[in-house]
Amino acid sequence: MVNSKKFWWLGLLLALLVLYVSGVGLGWWSAGSDREEGNARLAGGAGSSDSSQILLVCELVQLKPTRGLDSPPEKKTVTVAAGLDFKQRSGWYQGEYALSESRKGTLVEEGRVVHVSRPALFERYGDTVVAEEFTLNRDNGEFVQVLKFKAGRVQKTATGWCAKLVKAPF
Repeated sequence: MVNSKKFWWLGLLLALLVLYVSGVGLGWWSAGSDREEGNARLAGGAGSSDSSQILLVCELVQLKPTRGLDSPPEKKTVTVAAGLDFKQRSGWYQGEYALSESRKGTLVEEGRVVHVSRPALFERYGDTVVAEEFTLNRDNGEFVQVLKFKAGRVQKTATGWCAKLVKAPF
């Protein structure tokens, strides 16, 4: 009888230890953590969005015209990184027509949508590209990238969804 009570208490203690370690790993005991603060900033809740950098992982469908702007686009799914820096008012993403980390675009917030754009001057599809831009909806993570042409045309080149990158430990 004494041995079975010892095993019962030992089992209970082990179960509580496992529950505690699982809770720490899932962030149950980390109120006020950087991750929660960062998620609040991305969602526009508590915390100051103008003092933070946010790294994102985006699953995008790139839309590349095959024979000119009016031809059906070739679609390719890619996973890319993106970043927003509310303090520097800049943003970037990796992709085919990218606002790269070394040549960031200007970030402007319009309600719940973040616009990142940069002037451009290069030839594509028989016209001159004058601007590259992407938007990110902070409510649902929707990402859209466009090229703006000299002739006034706006061509969508990527669409998809982004999520905040959370680094270990979880």
